[in-house]
Amino acid sequence: MKAKLMMIAGLVSSLVTTAVNAAVVTDTSAFDIGLGFNNGIWTSQETPTVNDPDTVSNINSVPFVVGDFTITITATSASIGSQGPHFGESGLTRVLGDYGVGDVSSFAQSTTSSLSITATYTGPALPGGAYDDSFQLTLDQVSIYAIKHPAWAGGADFYITETTGANPGASSTTTLTTNPNYNTGSAYTHIVWNPGDFAINGGTSSTRTFTFANAADLFAVDGIEIIGSAVRTYNIPESASLAILALGAAALLGRRRS
Repeated sequence: MKAKLMMIAGLVSSLVTTAVNAAVVTDTSAFDIGLGFNNGIWTSQETPTVNDPDTVSNINSVPFVVGDFTITITATSASIGSQGPHFGESGLTRVLGDYGVGDVSSFAQSTTSSLSITATYTGPALPGGAYDDSFQLTLDQVSIYAIKHPAWAGGADFYITETTGANPGASSTTTLTTNPNYNTGSAYTHIVWNPGDFAINGGTSSTRTFTFANAADLFAVDGIEIIGSAVRTYNIPESASLAILALGAAALLGRRRS
């Protein structure tokens, strides 16, 4: 009898080991948004064809839905001038062009500029038995155009800083050549950064925040681009393994009763 019980215990142990095998499910949705500074506000509607998704609702700070996720991008700035370059599109490419007659484009000042991106899972509840889920707001690109006027205060070193508490960091520093032609798109330098990413265990939302250059160094900025994706990963136990485990437990119980 003891030998039989040991054999049954070994069988159940094997079944338990099999049951913990799980299918890893990754739910992800990507986005690619450009924001231009126009008439004192940041708006995505200067590059609607290139933006993905292209929805009227993805205007600055208004949530928009991508797959099972809701994304909110908020950019804040004060205007530094009434005239500035025009952030627009050429074909399927975003470009920073020149100020034109009748244009309401302006440019933002770096010292008051900040950027926040929030991704939240708003899809269906996880299947029963799912476990060890993680959430990640992946950013492949955070970029901005900048120029330093020779009459403006501070130095000419420009960089992007991530101020997210769990993931602080900064891009490499670019020293800009001073240029008074702040109405000319080609006079601006395109600062592009791929910040490091991080995951939140068991979370369903993540926010990442950024600022631009040192607060004492004044630049004109325009044309923010954010390319990234929201990712939720979780494990689902294999249903076949669970069924086998249930049958094994039932058999063991029946034998013990007999």
